[in-house]
Amino acid sequence: MSEEFTDKKAHDAMIKARTVLLVSQPFFGCLALHLRLVEMSEKSPIPCRTMAVDGRHLYYYPPFVHSLTEQEIIGVVAHEVMHCAYQHMTRRGHRNPVIYNYAGDYVINDCLLKAGLTLPKKRLHDSKYDGMSTEEVYERIKQDVEKQIKAQSKGQKGKKGDQKGKGSQGDDEDGEGSMIMPDTDLNIDPGDCGAVLDAAGPGQKSEQDRVEREWDTTVRMAVNVARRSNAGTTPGYLERLVKQLKEPRVSWRELTRQFIDNSMSKDYSWSRPNRRHIHSDLSLPGFVSDSLRHMVFVADTSGSIDNEMLRQFLGEIAGALNDGTADKLTVLYADTRVAHVDEFVQGDIVKVGSKNIGGGGTAFSDSFRWIMERAPDAQCIVYLTDMLTSDWGEDPGIPTMWAAYLPAASLAQITPPFGTVIPVDTGE
Repeated sequence: MSEEFTDKKAHDAMIKARTVLLVSQPFFGCLALHLRLVEMSEKSPIPCRTMAVDGRHLYYYPPFVHSLTEQEIIGVVAHEVMHCAYQHMTRRGHRNPVIYNYAGDYVINDCLLKAGLTLPKKRLHDSKYDGMSTEEVYERIKQDVEKQIKAQSKGQKGKKGDQKGKGSQGDDEDGEGSMIMPDTDLNIDPGDCGAVLDAAGPGQKSEQDRVEREWDTTVRMAVNVARRSNAGTTPGYLERLVKQLKEPRVSWRELTRQFIDNSMSKDYSWSRPNRRHIHSDLSLPGFVSDSLRHMVFVADTSGSIDNEMLRQFLGEIAGALNDGTADKLTVLYADTRVAHVDEFVQGDIVKVGSKNIGGGGTAFSDSFRWIMERAPDAQCIVYLTDMLTSDWGEDPGIPTMWAAYLPAASLAQITPPFGTVIPVDTGE
């Protein structure tokens, strides 16, 4: 079903594109049918004037549709549904929406070109990103942007893209080149392939989870359709997506709590009920111990951990105080040295420290030295970090969990000398 429209020609072109995809590229066609067409106008609040998706709607701007060839419309529609297939509308998290759309475009366009689809000439495509996830490409682009901004602030102009507001438009038709952030949100789509919007606003995680589950099912169904159309084999351009679907999704929150519970738990007692399950009307025994249950959380403040991620993780750690798993929580903020320390006990409101703490390089020696000297009674240590260091410090002899906040491909190349590593889902 489509929403009301005023431009019949553009609407018909969108309907035709979906129909052609359903016949010639059934994977993309099946996905496109799960999105409701919505026409955008000049007054539309959608932050682009091309196309966009949010997991439920496919928004299109008639003047943009008219500017494309029939094959390009088909390609852009396929591009938009791939944002949903990769669940970019729920994975962005704290990331900059403009850069995240750039990153998603690079990943998606590589897939579409391999599938033989036609995209606008301004498309973003670069072979150096082949095989990378959206989050990995995002980090690469963000680093490039930060370098260029620093260069500009010093009065230096790069060889390419030195006019602010042109987006990522290089010397060739693939849009390769340097990356300059656009001046306005309306330039969120520099490659003329459409944008991706969040599935829900802040604080609406249940809605995001619902959209994510629906698309997980939808994509699996579309993959099966594509296999039937290809004599039972998976088209090569879908291999990366199929691999992603097979990977088990385990929440970093769940892994963190498992680690804490396993490290802190000593025995159970009905005289001290577990408050974590009271809201579910479940009466379960709580933990007891002969000594003070003390846990330490260390936040890497070298610059790679943003305040929102720190807030989320510290909130999860604070749950150990709230449900009685721990009696005391010590929070360290450190880069190459411990810069600040906060201490909390049951009943305290756990808050994130100042954003201005730290900001230098990354080294762990001073943190573990501080813990061994001043918190020798700690029963577990959780260290939120990007893992990018050569200074791991001395094993404190205390159960240690590295909450690794970096892309999976980079994490696979790092093995700390001690402790347990869990990947923090950078898209959560």
